[in-house]
This record gives sequence, C-alpha cells and structure tokens, in this order.
Amino acid sequence: MSVAVKAAQELREGQRCVVLLPDSVRNYMSKFLSDKWMLQKGFLKEKDLTEKKPWWWHLRVQDLSLSAPLTVLPTVTCEHTITVLRDKGFDQAPVVDESGAILGMVTLGNMLSSLLAGKVQPSDQVHRVIYKQFRQIRLMDSLGRLSHILELDHFALVVHEQIQSRDQALAGGGGPAVHPRLSRKYVSRINFNTFLKKSRSQENLH
Repeated sequence: MSVAVKAAQELREGQRCVVLLPDSVRNYMSKFLSDKWMLQKGFLKEKDLTEKKPWWWHLRVQDLSLSAPLTVLPTVTCEHTITVLRDKGFDQAPVVDESGAILGMVTLGNMLSSLLAGKVQPSDQVHRVIYKQFRQIRLMDSLGRLSHILELDHFALVVHEQIQSRDQALAGGGGPAVHPRLSRKYVSRINFNTFLKKSRSQENLH
C-alpha cells in the first residue's frame, strides 16, 4: 500500500491507480513476509535488515580458511565411499569427474538411508546417490549470508571468480572475462560451528 501511495503522487488528473491486496498472508504471501526468504532470493540486501547482527556477521567466507576436502569419483562404490568417509571422519564429500569438475555432493546419511530403503546396493556406484542441486557461496560473501543458507541446507559449494585473459575470452569480448567456477571446497554447518567455537576460545584467551 505504501508503494501505491508513492506511485499515486505521480499520476496526472484523470488517471487511476489500481491496487490488488491479498485478503490474508496464509499460503502464498507467507514467504514474502520472511526477511530471510527475501534475502536468499535476492530481493533484500543484508544492509536492509535492521536486526542486531552477531560479531561474525560481516566476516567473509574466506576467513573460514577452508581446506581442500576429500573427493570421490562417481565410479566408486557406495560401500567403499562409506568406509572411506567413516575412516577419515567426514560426513560428506564432493563427487568429481576425471577432470576435477564437481558433479555434486554425496553424504553419509543419504547413502545409509538409501541402502536401508533398498534404493541402492552396496556395490552400486556412488553417482546414483549424489545431490546434483546445491547452493553456492562466494569467498567474498559474508558469513551472515552463509548462515541463512545453512539454515535450510546442510552445505554450500564455494564459487571463486576466475579471470580469463583477453586471448582466451570469447571472440568479440572487450577485455578480460570473469567467470564463476566451482572450487572443490565446500562449507557445512560443522565447518561453520567449528570456526565460531575456535574463534570464541581464542577470544577468551586474550
């Protein structure tokens, strides 16, 4: 309604302003009244949120100092992948092809539940149980943005910007091209919480 009032101020004599208002917020309007949903979909920016932010909010994803994770090939069996993840203490890992490109993520929980449900067999290749849809986060994005993603998703794959030189760019380009590329790194709720706990412990020592 406030937007309609502003728009009506620019109308000339004889023009009409028609406003459609929902009768309630049930079902189709509830998402749009959620600041977190609006932020995740790009309709709001972090600076638009007025709630008090925690100390880590404006730190960057790169501050997490993520290490290169364990990766698995899509042809590895589910049984072997489960064994490796347990031995290494991981609960998930990126699945990459021979060139190193990320195909998706595999999680220990999803593999075990798929085996129990009979959807896959231990000898089946792991590509049958990978998550091919995943959220992305950039190294320069804030931990505040990351926290909103991790409220709904267990992990996010890290995207870094790669600058392509002019002679490598597509014909007709006016200069270096910048392309987002998936790195092999990912950040999970565990990574995030470990970072916060470690930072808090270091702060208490000073």
